[in-house]
Amino acid sequence: MNRRDGEDRSRTPSLPNEMIWLLFGFGALLATAPVWRLAIYGYNPSVDELLRVICMVPR
Repeated sequence: MNRRDGEDRSRTPSLPNEMIWLLFGFGALLATAPVWRLAIYGYNPSVDELLRVICMVPR
């Protein structure tokens, strides 16, 4: 039941192309987070400052 090249492809796991592209896009988004976060917020917030913005806590 082996193929001509000697590899049984029915047992090798494969991901659909869409899933691979989604994972690649998510990884690129995370890798470039410092750049786009600076462009969106206008400053580079610390975790505490970011939580204040998200939770709308006044200073």
